[in-house]
Amino acid sequence: MAAHPVGQWSDGKQLGGLVSRALVREIKINPRPGWVRNDGASPIELREKINTLAAENQKLRAETAQTVDEDLEGGSDQCKLFGTHQIYEKSEGTYRADWEANVTWDDIFRDLGPALINEATSQAIEGILSRFHVLAHLEKDQILVHNSYAKIEPECFNEVIIQFRALGLIDVGIKKRGVKDRNGYWSLTPAGDRHLVRRRSA
Repeated sequence: MAAHPVGQWSDGKQLGGLVSRALVREIKINPRPGWVRNDGASPIELREKINTLAAENQKLRAETAQTVDEDLEGGSDQCKLFGTHQIYEKSEGTYRADWEANVTWDDIFRDLGPALINEATSQAIEGILSRFHVLAHLEKDQILVHNSYAKIEPECFNEVIIQFRALGLIDVGIKKRGVKDRNGYWSLTPAGDRHLVRRRSA
């Protein structure tokens, strides 16, 4: 058997003193919850604080989503996307040209939203927006070149991002990523997720 320290005592009074000193020494050497005053850092209390803060955060997000300015454009309101793409004409060959497409905000969000469910980079969003170039007006002899050559103008991209943020539909991504990842990420808000489900299921 392992050796243990032994204290000798001759009566109850002496035993009480030895036990008291031993407890004080043990508390100093191995402090444990219940032996020392709660400093507010116990796992149970921390968990309760986290749950409370999470509930408050969810409530604030819901309240924010409900206070969107009704004068903001959105839904079925028309907006203009623009950029550049490559087209082909028999007489001119292949060349770069400007494009414009009139669409609704819901048209954009219906295509853009699914990519934001698990967050998407700004570059990915630009690629999705540039697909709308197929709606641009073409002259009789003009033919579109492959979609990969279509671009959305930075000004137009920024306008879309700002508008959807103002509508409370998207926000900056919050997932943790590597320190070398310099991409900008965007995600759906709870309101954006609900709006996307309604639009996609309609």
